[in-house]
Amino acid sequence: MKKFNVASTVVIEFEGKQYRRMNRLARPGDVVIFRVNRTWEIYSGVNKPYQVERYRHDGKPVFVGGTGREHLVYNHIHGRTTDTVEVYEPIQ
Repeated sequence: MKKFNVASTVVIEFEGKQYRRMNRLARPGDVVIFRVNRTWEIYSGVNKPYQVERYRHDGKPVFVGGTGREHLVYNHIHGRTTDTVEVYEPIQ
């Protein structure tokens, strides 16, 4: 993953595509990076990008972790909040 600044906008490269940092909630198609992730399960890491796959039945965004299972993007028990999850949208 490359990370660089363009006109004070943070841009990352993930799986060959570029994504721009946004100040909003995650949506399907976005990439998220967890700056805090307190969990005992080994399914996701800190400072590692994850693709937001879809919305769950209750409208909450989910990603697929290392175990292949879906997990909530935002989970206050694990410290994944709007303050600790960075959201990046694809650059068209």
